[in-house]
Amino acid sequence: MMGLFPRIRRNEARTGATNILSLRANSEDIWPVKEDNMYKRIIMTSMPALLAGLFALGAPVWADDYGSQAAAKFSRGIINLATGWLEVPKNISNESQKSNAGVGLTYGTVKGSVHTAGRSAAGALDVATFYVPSPSIVHSEHVWDDFDRETTYGTGK
Repeated sequence: MMGLFPRIRRNEARTGATNILSLRANSEDIWPVKEDNMYKRIIMTSMPALLAGLFALGAPVWADDYGSQAAAKFSRGIINLATGWLEVPKNISNESQKSNAGVGLTYGTVKGSVHTAGRSAAGALDVATFYVPSPSIVHSEHVWDDFDRETTYGTGK
């Protein structure tokens, strides 16, 4: 009988009773083996381990560069998500310095809200795609870098 379930036989020798059941597993019940497939099965089960070993040996070559770039992108995204709202006071300050406080409070608030949405969206994109290292979309990278400079977007600076 072949299958996943072992054969059920009566355990009459030990107890002498005919109503006590015991399980007896035969290796052929769980995994049928043929002599000609043995080498094929050994090769097929050892190949994943061999390939994993080869990839593990090559990993240290690119791990530092890739790992640090991916981590930097992830942290940049988290920081931009958390501090995107600082674009509002930044733009209020910048617009107030360019003209006057009234323009800074009105136009700076609207402009800062737009940049808050842009920086937060760029941060969410960086977090979602951190495994593909790429340069920052938002310039300056963090809101506190070059606080008096206007935020720009794009792949080039």
